[in-house]
Amino acid sequence: MRIFISWSGEPSRSIARAIRDWLRVVVQHSDPWMSDQEITSGARWNDLLAEALEQSDFGLVCVTRKNQSAPWLMFESGALAKHLKTARLVPLCIDLAPSEITSPLQSFQARTLDREGIYRLVQDLSALAKQPVPRESVDMLFEAMWPKLEPKIAAANNSEGSPERPKRSTEDMLVELVTRMRDIERSLESERKGIDTHDIAHLADIATVLNEASRRMSHLEDTAYILNRAADTLTRYRGEGDALSG
Repeated sequence: MRIFISWSGEPSRSIARAIRDWLRVVVQHSDPWMSDQEITSGARWNDLLAEALEQSDFGLVCVTRKNQSAPWLMFESGALAKHLKTARLVPLCIDLAPSEITSPLQSFQARTLDREGIYRLVQDLSALAKQPVPRESVDMLFEAMWPKLEPKIAAANNSEGSPERPKRSTEDMLVELVTRMRDIERSLESERKGIDTHDIAHLADIATVLNEASRRMSHLEDTAYILNRAADTLTRYRGEGDALSG
């Protein structure tokens, strides 16, 4: 049984490669094929790709949030869906749930890239053999081989680097700004009794910065910068006050 494995970008390619090698051992009647491995240098890749699509009995699409609408993935998936009479096309969800697929692939029964999802995929493929292997034997082989695949999946996902730090919401930034302003107000109140005429300039500087922040609350990032200036000014004021009192 020829299994065409479609991929686009990383970690889709690395996972497709790992799945390809692993399936050859676990589903022994299968012949997994992917372009990254089977098309050699100098070959007419378009002819080989068309031939592979034509000869495939099963399609496995390695889907991520980023690539699910990639033109090449859509082309291969469409060709497979058109060719396969029983529409044996399975999206393999790498970093999203099947319900999160928004591309045309949502029309097909997907599997998740975890122990349960891969187990169900193996059972589906085993059932398509001309002489199916007893379920117990498939289970034993899966249990023995899953530890070989799991770290490769983790390595492929980790190779993409740490996820971007989530952007802070407007509400979170507003809460922080209000908190900082209140902290500065309380600090000024606690220092008020020790003020003399030489400190007026420092307080005027702080008041100016805070007024500017209030006028520019619609621009949260700029406001955060301004409030940081206010905090720095207050720190400088305190330091000079300690020097005078000493």
